[in-house]
Amino acid sequence: MSVVKRKLKILSIAEKVEALEAVKSYQKKKNVAEQFGPPRSIRSTILKNESDIMKKIQNGQTLSCKRQRIAEFPGLEECLLKWFEQCRSQNISVSGPLLQEKAEMYSKSLGLANFRNSNGWLEKFKRRHELVFKKFVGKVQVST
Repeated sequence: MSVVKRKLKILSIAEKVEALEAVKSYQKKKNVAEQFGPPRSIRSTILKNESDIMKKIQNGQTLSCKRQRIAEFPGLEECLLKWFEQCRSQNISVSGPLLQEKAEMYSKSLGLANFRNSNGWLEKFKRRHELVFKKFVGKVQVST
């Protein structure tokens, strides 16, 4: 006798919001199950975590994100993101090496001895926060 394994289905935040709206609009459970997957646990978990889902949307997390990647040094990343956003708001060009330099500076000021400033860390940081280094058109200032 063979056992059929069901495929693990991970919903994006946008799909979770759609499922929430479908459940709240009192659609039939069968219709919701066909659209988002058969297990009841998906629906009940989404309903249970409704406030967390809404917080993620309010905090500006992208709707296409399926898993939340947690940073090893959240304080450092928060400082870097604030600095990065300030630079972008002033049309200051930021490169990867410059970001790594700032990360090193902030890690020393925060006393993070375990922080390794590598290219791998930089790539994961950019992926976690969906940072893209594109060229500005027009006048650009260079940060030092």
